[in-house]
Amino acid sequence: MQQCAEESPSLSAMSLLEIAGLAVAGKLRMHSSLQDFFQELRTTEAFQVIPIDFDVAEDTTALLTLRDPADRVIVATARVPNLRLVTSDQRIIESNLVLTIDIAECCRRRTGARRDARCHFPPTPLR
Repeated sequence: MQQCAEESPSLSAMSLLEIAGLAVAGKLRMHSSLQDFFQELRTTEAFQVIPIDFDVAEDTTALLTLRDPADRVIVATARVPNLRLVTSDQRIIESNLVLTIDIAECCRRRTGARRDARCHFPPTPLR
């Protein structure tokens, strides 16, 4: 049984690139500008950003079953320091390449929503 653990979160540097790309393309609804959002992330101590380093780059070569290069980097960023990856991406979860926490499943359990229901996460302050 998968747990919805409360751990000190980390964020892959690749996720920052994905957030920026989605925001610029208008595919991400934000409550502030991208610049303000990134500034808030810079000043919070709620989590750390894990950089893409040589070990992460090398580990991506073992993850070729994932088609998306960004997914490979994000998974490697969790695998190298042996962290669990919080995701709702079923391809990553079902790959068993990394320990995961299925955030959509956790949301459904906490809200009592049906299995096929989509969970929406309310904005929460980072501080």
